Amino acid sequence: MRLLKIASAITLLPVIGLCQQTKSSGIDWRSLEVAWQAYIEKPSDRNADRVYNVLPASIPDSIPTSEIGSRVDELIFDNVEKLEDQVKLKKRSAVRLAFRMMTISDGAFAETLDQILGALIRVDARLFLEEFRNHRTIVRGLAGLLGNCGEEFVDNEAAVKKEWKARIKSLKAVKDKNLVGVRDECITELNSQLKE
Repeated sequence: MRLLKIASAITLLPVIGLCQQTKSSGIDWRSLEVAWQAYIEKPSDRNADRVYNVLPASIPDSIPTSEIGSRVDELIFDNVEKLEDQVKLKKRSAVRLAFRMMTISDGAFAETLDQILGALIRVDARLFLEEFRNHRTIVRGLAGLLGNCGEEFVDNEAAVKKEWKARIKSLKAVKDKNLVGVRDECITELNSQLKE
């Protein structure tokens, strides 16, 4: 009987570990799917905030692979242009959401978010800096966020450098003393990329 209990416990260990990983990821995929679908249908501030509040506030230690997780990730990535359109319109809720999505992004999705947010620098550097400051702990790489200009810049080093210089100029125009630290951090990073 004791041997049977030990065997049962050993059999349950992987399942218990999976449940702990899923819980530790902090992602309620079903709620995220519903919230994102509502955002796609109507990209309002309210719906952006709903998605924002479902996403983890910090980068999870791991994001276990699951069927629903993969499906929701694909749904978000396939419709990220809805978010991009709102960021281009300087909607703060969309900018906040794009930063918060960094907690569940990797690969092409992470690069797309970098491009969307990086492009905002020339449009509204102050808004970019305010939300960057608010979300600094979830930004994995400053180089990509500031320097990834998108596909239209691939293999065109002169255009990339011109874009980086324009971003620096936009950042320098922000004089708010509460943003000087993050502004200077961004300018230093872009200047470093220009020298490479």
